[in-house]
Amino acid sequence: YFYTLSKICHDEGLPLVRPLYLEYPEEEGAYRAHYQYLLGKDILVIPADGPVDKDTGTYPKSAYFPTGEWVNLWTGEILRGIENRMLHISKEKMAIYIRKGAVIPFYEAMPRTTEKKYPDIYLDIYPDTEGGTEIFEDDGESQDYKKGRFALIKIRAGKTGSIITVKIAGITKKRNIYFNVM
Repeated sequence: YFYTLSKICHDEGLPLVRPLYLEYPEEEGAYRAHYQYLLGKDILVIPADGPVDKDTGTYPKSAYFPTGEWVNLWTGEILRGIENRMLHISKEKMAIYIRKGAVIPFYEAMPRTTEKKYPDIYLDIYPDTEGGTEIFEDDGESQDYKKGRFALIKIRAGKTGSIITVKIAGITKKRNIYFNVM
């Protein structure tokens, strides 16, 4: 997710960490969402700031949720957007929400991107009627991507009733792909 996001930032001049109004310029609440941010367009982070409530041991915070539905990373709770919500943020876990329709790709942890040439791909799918992502892959060492030596894996996912469909294009090497439907 972050490697591809870094490539997008490089190509399009967008920041990795984005204020909400950058993705939701038509929503007035996005301009008032101080201290909240997006990682790309799919991950909403609401940091805990301010004093801890002595009774609950949490950080009470009013948070803005933009258009769409947002899934709490830790609990799976779904919140509908375009409104403010009062959250009670745990001291142990940041408030992180994933946009429904997002597909969050990741690899197993490696000390270097060159450790394993074609690592297994893991996909956390947050199904909606449609959604997806792209994964940018290069050799992790050279500037050969500037010469067109890279792969762009396109992943589309959608949900119709109880059926989830995933389409993947652009895989250049044999590898395992694991799905986790959230």
